[in-house]
Amino acid sequence: MKNKVFVPTISLLAFTLCFVNLYSINTMYQDLSPARLGMYTTFYYLGYLVSQLPGGLFADKYGPKRLLIICIVLSGISTIALAFIDDPVLAYVMRIIGGLGSGPIMACASKLISNTFEDLRKRTGALGFLLCSPPLGLLMANSLTPFLLSMASRQVVLLLLGLLNLPVAILAIGFLKPTPKVQVKISILESVVVYRKSKTQVMLALVGFVFMFVVVGFGIWARKYYQYLGYSTTEINQLMTVFSVCAVLGAVVSGYLPVEHTKYLKVVFSVIGICFAVFAVLRSNLFVFSVLFGLIAYLPSAHFTAMAIELSPEKYRASAASLQNFFMQIGAFIMPTVTSVLLQCFGMYRMLWGFFAVLAFLASAMLWLLQKKPSQVYGNRAN
Repeated sequence: MKNKVFVPTISLLAFTLCFVNLYSINTMYQDLSPARLGMYTTFYYLGYLVSQLPGGLFADKYGPKRLLIICIVLSGISTIALAFIDDPVLAYVMRIIGGLGSGPIMACASKLISNTFEDLRKRTGALGFLLCSPPLGLLMANSLTPFLLSMASRQVVLLLLGLLNLPVAILAIGFLKPTPKVQVKISILESVVVYRKSKTQVMLALVGFVFMFVVVGFGIWARKYYQYLGYSTTEINQLMTVFSVCAVLGAVVSGYLPVEHTKYLKVVFSVIGICFAVFAVLRSNLFVFSVLFGLIAYLPSAHFTAMAIELSPEKYRASAASLQNFFMQIGAFIMPTVTSVLLQCFGMYRMLWGFFAVLAFLASAMLWLLQKKPSQVYGNRAN
């Protein structure tokens, strides 16, 4: 029973700090140009993507505990280092290192949860708890970080945010049980082939790409958009905080909904598309929109990872989760560059939100191409 409490909790804390690392930089460096701000995000995701599959394979072969601890420490060090760096090139290097440290955490947490919860419904619920980490990290970036900045310098705030990783690493060392080394052969090529042979996995990878593109895009550019509309810093922080709180609730609840994954995702992506279409023309009632969109935006999260695990053999659960996350994070990786170009060419945030709406509707259409029942399910039942 203790393991079923500590595993989701420590996984949540570790994964949340990845997004504190990501989003807090955008909160602290609002004085930078959109292009420069986008580079901080791009370089973070470069390291994040590179470490995905190697991290998943290491977690499958040697167990997730050791790698998770290393990643937590490395992520914290990269944030602390930014406090003492003024050179932009070195700052970009630290962002890559931060991404390298954060990248395998999703695979490690997914492996820990899949080993702890064999029942698919309870596992999906635990994954929903884990995957409230992105909006929770955004919440901390938009509430805790401005609060700290009001009392201390940027350097001190970066130092404090990096040190948050220390107690999480200590908890992981003390309370996570080591997983025995897997004796069966683990192959990077085999893991990719097994993943690629499932049409459902491939389609989910494409849809996940769109999901991260539009949701991270909102998290990155919404602050700039509200500034463009003339909102004060206090009002912007309130809007982003409300969105993040509701997104955390939506992600947690999503994992416990008794739904069939594919049917559920079809509906949710259509609703996300409608939300972006409304946002493109909305000028008032943004508080209400933040509540509603927050509850909706992260509803798909747990179901992507749950399906990736269910559609993979047990020995490649972490690898499947990391491959799924890899394709999803490509969307987040290219998003800053693509959206920066769109904004420079058109100079209209309304165009950007309309573009996100189109992508969400396309994702919903792709899901309709999936078979009614996913093939190659390795869990105890197809969901």
